[in-house]
Amino acid sequence: MPTAIDVELELFGKRLRRFRKRSFLNQHELAQAADLTRQTVLRLEAGSHRPHVDTVRRLAAAMSITPGQLVPNVDKVWPDRRR
Repeated sequence: MPTAIDVELELFGKRLRRFRKRSFLNQHELAQAADLTRQTVLRLEAGSHRPHVDTVRRLAAAMSITPGQLVPNVDKVWPDRRR
């Protein structure tokens, strides 16, 4: 049975892919714009990798969106994150 974090990571991946496509970027272009590897973008979209807060910020900036659009339920993805 998937955990809440698993579900949130899958949803994050779907949101990332949707915003990337809306930005007319392929994975390689997004990775370059966010100073990441294409493999990292691939893993994030697949929901198999938990993104670091800084990674979310860089991805959002590369697509001209807010980090909150990618991670609306931040407490479920980073339960130990202090506000």
